[in-house]
Amino acid sequence: MCRRFVAEGFPGIRDWTLYTGSGRAFLTVGIGGDRVYCYADLMGDSLDPSLNDNWRAEFRDFADPIPALLDQGGDALPGLIEEVAPPVWSEGRVVLIGDAAHASSPNLAQGAAMAVEDALVLADLISTRPIGEALTAYRERRSPRVSWVQDQPHHRDKLRKLHPAVRKLSLRLASSKFFVAAYRPLRERP
Repeated sequence: MCRRFVAEGFPGIRDWTLYTGSGRAFLTVGIGGDRVYCYADLMGDSLDPSLNDNWRAEFRDFADPIPALLDQGGDALPGLIEEVAPPVWSEGRVVLIGDAAHASSPNLAQGAAMAVEDALVLADLISTRPIGEALTAYRERRSPRVSWVQDQPHHRDKLRKLHPAVRKLSLRLASSKFFVAAYRPLRERP
């Protein structure tokens, strides 16, 4: 389950910063001026948005500025984090791209990028091959990259399950390496 909202009055927040706890994560991204995009997610089974009106309490123990940001999260948009796996590429003359074909956790922020890549690859293949061959090539070319993107949140979720001291030490020592490794394959042409 995730919640998203924009908070105002935080001019010092410019970069992406991820705060993690056991089964929970809170992301802040400066979006200009004093505005901050906030993304909070909770892992678990009982996270129906109608049952979890007190979701902000789950993050009150996080470091500053999270408690102050949470004060503006009353109207946060709830959403279930869902996947389309295995991907559904096409059926007859219908071709799917982006989240319609292969939705994944928003942890890598690749939803729009994957849709654009799908469209570019599909356009390239349809313009150079017969349709049946193009659709097969589309699935074959996109599958490894899409699978990789879908797998990354599962790897990151393992970090949330670590003992807090181990998690903090791991992030302190290797967070830059984690970040670079998470996006390295996406620098290659789709």
